[in-house]
Amino acid sequence: MKKIFALIAVAAISIVGAFAFDLSTVKGTWQDARWDANWTFNADGNIVLSIASTGRTVFTFTDENVQNFRVRMEGEGLAVMFDCAATHRSYKFIKPPTLGTDLDVTIDPDWTDLDYRTKFRFIDE
Repeated sequence: MKKIFALIAVAAISIVGAFAFDLSTVKGTWQDARWDANWTFNADGNIVLSIASTGRTVFTFTDENVQNFRVRMEGEGLAVMFDCAATHRSYKFIKPPTLGTDLDVTIDPDWTDLDYRTKFRFIDE
């Protein structure tokens, strides 16, 4: 009985969290250690890709260069997805329904069938 109650509680928290999600409140920096890259989600709605070791901005994703922006439940997590013609890639950031702050990320380049899949570690708010 306790297991059933725990599962119901987790499901309820996940559903409430999904409906309470507001992109304007998403801010912070996640790091892709494999590529020395920081992904900073700003309060103004932009996403800035920079080199972690130097801080130099590589690319800024804005309303002008992002297409097909969408937010939806994917599997058990909340996914933010978009395409960017300027970088020739599609991006998917998934926040699993856990207490952790890491993101599961898939980057799909237009020129190959091989996706880049990794986990971004939250480093700063």
